[in-house]
Amino acid sequence: MIKRFDEFNSLNESYKPKQYKDLADMMTNYQYNYVDKVFDNVVDIIINENAISEKDFKKYDDTKKYVEKYFDNNPEILLLIDKFNSEKKRAEYCAEVIYDEHFKPKTDIES
Repeated sequence: MIKRFDEFNSLNESYKPKQYKDLADMMTNYQYNYVDKVFDNVVDIIINENAISEKDFKKYDDTKKYVEKYFDNNPEILLLIDKFNSEKKRAEYCAEVIYDEHFKPKTDIES
Protein backbone atom coordinates (compact mmCIF):
# COMPACT_ATOMS: atom_id res chain seq x y z
CA MET A 1 0.00 0.00 0.00
CA ILE A 2 1.34 3.42 -0.94
CA LYS A 3 1.31 6.04 1.79
CA ARG A 4 -0.23 9.40 1.16
CA PHE A 5 2.09 12.39 1.40
CA ASP A 6 0.70 13.51 4.76
CA GLU A 7 1.10 10.02 6.29
CA PHE A 8 4.88 10.15 6.38
CA ASN A 9 6.32 10.76 9.84
CA SER A 10 9.48 12.60 8.84
CA LEU A 11 8.30 15.37 6.56
CA ASN A 12 10.62 17.93 8.09
CA GLU A 13 14.38 17.83 8.36
CA SER A 14 14.63 18.66 12.05
CA TYR A 15 16.87 16.98 14.58
CA LYS A 16 13.94 15.72 16.62
CA PRO A 17 10.88 15.74 14.34
CA LYS A 18 7.66 16.77 16.07
CA GLN A 19 4.52 14.85 15.17
CA TYR A 20 1.82 16.94 13.50
CA LYS A 21 -1.86 16.23 12.97
CA ASP A 22 -1.60 16.69 9.24
CA LEU A 23 0.36 18.47 6.54
CA ALA A 24 -1.47 21.78 7.06
CA ASP A 25 -0.63 21.68 10.78
CA MET A 26 3.02 21.09 9.98
CA MET A 27 3.18 23.88 7.41
CA THR A 28 1.66 26.44 9.77
CA ASN A 29 3.26 25.44 13.08
CA TYR A 30 6.75 24.20 12.23
CA GLN A 31 9.58 26.18 13.79
CA TYR A 32 13.14 25.59 12.61
CA ASN A 33 15.20 26.21 15.74
CA TYR A 34 18.89 26.69 16.50
CA VAL A 35 19.52 23.01 17.34
CA ASP A 36 18.01 21.98 14.00
CA LYS A 37 20.29 24.41 12.15
CA VAL A 38 23.37 23.13 13.97
CA PHE A 39 22.36 19.52 13.37
CA ASP A 40 21.84 20.12 9.63
CA ASN A 41 25.17 21.95 9.37
CA VAL A 42 27.05 19.14 11.13
CA VAL A 43 25.48 16.63 8.74
CA ASP A 44 26.42 18.84 5.77
CA ILE A 45 30.03 19.13 6.94
CA ILE A 46 30.33 15.36 7.36
CA ILE A 47 28.74 14.77 3.94
CA ASN A 48 31.16 17.21 2.30
CA GLU A 49 34.26 15.95 4.14
CA ASN A 50 33.49 12.33 3.25
CA ALA A 51 32.56 13.17 -0.35
CA ILE A 52 29.14 11.55 -0.05
CA SER A 53 27.04 12.21 -3.12
CA GLU A 54 23.70 13.93 -2.63
CA LYS A 55 22.28 11.14 -4.78
CA ASP A 56 23.44 8.43 -2.37
CA PHE A 57 20.34 8.48 -0.21
CA LYS A 58 21.37 5.51 1.94
CA LYS A 59 24.70 7.04 3.00
CA TYR A 60 23.03 10.40 3.56
CA ASP A 61 20.32 8.85 5.74
CA ASP A 62 22.89 6.74 7.59
CA THR A 63 24.93 9.86 8.31
CA LYS A 64 21.89 11.69 9.66
CA LYS A 65 21.01 8.73 11.90
CA TYR A 66 24.59 8.50 13.16
CA VAL A 67 24.74 12.21 14.03
CA GLU A 68 21.33 12.06 15.71
CA LYS A 69 22.42 9.10 17.86
CA TYR A 70 25.68 10.86 18.67
CA PHE A 71 23.80 13.99 19.77
CA ASP A 72 21.43 11.86 21.87
CA ASN A 73 24.26 9.99 23.60
CA ASN A 74 26.43 13.04 24.28
CA PRO A 75 24.46 15.61 26.26
CA GLU A 76 27.48 17.92 26.41
CA ILE A 77 26.85 18.68 22.72
CA LEU A 78 23.38 20.01 23.50
CA LEU A 79 24.85 22.08 26.36
CA LEU A 80 27.42 23.51 23.96
CA ILE A 81 24.71 24.29 21.42
CA ASP A 82 22.69 26.04 24.14
CA LYS A 83 25.76 28.08 25.14
CA PHE A 84 26.44 29.15 21.54
CA ASN A 85 22.77 30.04 21.07
CA SER A 86 22.70 32.19 24.22
CA GLU A 87 25.85 33.96 23.02
CA LYS A 88 24.13 34.63 19.66
CA LYS A 89 26.81 32.75 17.69
CA ARG A 90 26.05 31.55 14.18
CA ALA A 91 24.74 27.99 13.90
CA GLU A 92 27.34 27.30 11.21
CA TYR A 93 30.17 28.25 13.60
CA CYS A 94 28.73 26.03 16.33
CA ALA A 95 28.52 23.13 13.86
CA GLU A 96 32.16 23.65 12.85
CA VAL A 97 33.27 23.55 16.49
CA ILE A 98 31.24 20.39 17.14
CA TYR A 99 32.64 18.75 14.01
CA ASP A 100 36.23 19.61 14.97
CA GLU A 101 35.82 18.36 18.55
CA HIS A 102 33.68 15.26 17.97
CA PHE A 103 33.65 14.09 14.36
CA LYS A 104 36.86 15.15 12.63
CA PRO A 105 39.26 12.23 12.15
CA LYS A 106 42.43 12.66 14.19
CA THR A 107 45.73 12.53 12.36
CA ASP A 108 48.94 11.06 13.83
CA ILE A 109 50.26 14.57 14.46
CA GLU A 110 47.13 15.60 16.44
CA SER A 111 47.03 12.43 18.56
